[in-house]
Amino acid sequence: MKAAAALIVAVVVAGQSTSQRFQSGVDVVTVDALVTQGARAVSGLKAHDFELRDNGIVQEIDSVTVDETPVSMLLALDTSNSVEGATLSHLKRAAIAAVDSLTIDDRAAVLTFADAVTLRAGWAAPSQPMRDAIAGAAARGATSLYDAAYAALTIKDELPGRRSFVLLFSDGGDTSSWLPARAVMERARRSDAVVYVVARRLPRRDVRLEYRSGIDLWTAATAPQPEKLAALPT
Repeated sequence: MKAAAALIVAVVVAGQSTSQRFQSGVDVVTVDALVTQGARAVSGLKAHDFELRDNGIVQEIDSVTVDETPVSMLLALDTSNSVEGATLSHLKRAAIAAVDSLTIDDRAAVLTFADAVTLRAGWAAPSQPMRDAIAGAAARGATSLYDAAYAALTIKDELPGRRSFVLLFSDGGDTSSWLPARAVMERARRSDAVVYVVARRLPRRDVRLEYRSGIDLWTAATAPQPEKLAALPT
């Protein structure tokens, strides 16, 4: 699996010492970006195709590269009562397809959540037991979405030199977590994982954890009529 294109932003930092001498250095900041047209990823983009702002201030983009670093992908799957039936079947197929998209150098882990969070498969290369763990998940109980999101951001692969991804699938809002929403968002701010959220229904515009990845899953033209559903933590 190839990671999304990365914008390499060079930030020059200058400081003045007491002897009036100036020192400068360059920090490189990597910003993940995914550009799509319809359902297809757009490739071949250059630095001049992007505009990056930090608190409204335009930043200089040094280069755009496609990161081929091995990835560690954690799948967090909603298996609460509300996904029973066709929804759960579709979810299992999608999760197995995500595992199948990985290369032999990539790793994955799988957790499911209902009224409890269960680690179905620990960090490992894609394997048949991992697919079997997904296929064997059953729907039951309420939805501990906040607990699951916190766990997904905490269970990190210990192998170094890898990009961390979290794919969180849910069909609704939290109904049974012990943790409050603010705990999840604080954990997200401290995480370097790229988070992608897939939800069946549109959450409120101010409660979307998927902003961690900069991805807007809906546009004005394609968005369903939203219920006021707090599908993700504030």
